[in-house]
Amino acid sequence: MAQALADNMWISDIDHNLSREIIFEYTQLWVLLEDITLTDSQQDTIKWVLTSDGSYSTSSAYAAHFIAKTKCEYATQLWKIKAP
Repeated sequence: MAQALADNMWISDIDHNLSREIIFEYTQLWVLLEDITLTDSQQDTIKWVLTSDGSYSTSSAYAAHFIAKTKCEYATQLWKIKAP
């Protein structure tokens, strides 16, 4: 990874037959990676941003599934409707 990030060499690995959406995602990734500095002396870490302690749990993943959902105030009544 460090070698690919050096001098933005990773961008040369892009296939030439990609859609506009994929190229857009690549350029967004490029912008995000510009400010990252990798060091050999520091070990990689993975943090789950959806918990306060940074550790993954199935309950936090399940809760993440509903983050953008809106609550229907009539849901109880809708489920009680008897349809033919």
